[in-house]
Amino acid sequence: MTDSRSRSRDFVRIRAEAALIYLVPVSDAAPFPDWPAHAEVPPLVAPTVAGSGIAIATGVHMGPVLVAVADQYDNGVAWEEHGSTCITIHEPLATDEDGKEPFVMFRPAHGGPHRVDVYAMSRGVNRDLALKPTARKNLERYLVVFTPVGQVMGGDGE
Repeated sequence: MTDSRSRSRDFVRIRAEAALIYLVPVSDAAPFPDWPAHAEVPPLVAPTVAGSGIAIATGVHMGPVLVAVADQYDNGVAWEEHGSTCITIHEPLATDEDGKEPFVMFRPAHGGPHRVDVYAMSRGVNRDLALKPTARKNLERYLVVFTPVGQVMGGDGE
């Protein structure tokens, strides 16, 4: 079981900057989203250029959003948007905020390819605004679900 599953659906406040939040390996010091070249509007989620993390496009330009990591989709919530991508994960994924210590959001049980589904709610409420760090009302919510893809191999390759 991963650390993220034990914290399933516990929302964490993360500060969006330039309408983005990242979940990336701590070793990825300068993540950059790998948006499709033809996209006029960025998709909800995209892999980072390194392919080992994700960038989530927020509605709010700068300020707090709420993010939870879970092992499955929450059918009891009326999510407004959904996006997905695939990345290769070999180390924990964290978020970094204003020079503070990175906060680990997901530890994979097994390294390798993972499908990442992102569900969003209330992205349009504060579109392009800058919120105070202490804001509490009408915050965007994101549920991030990581699912291993393909066969999980043991340490000896079997």
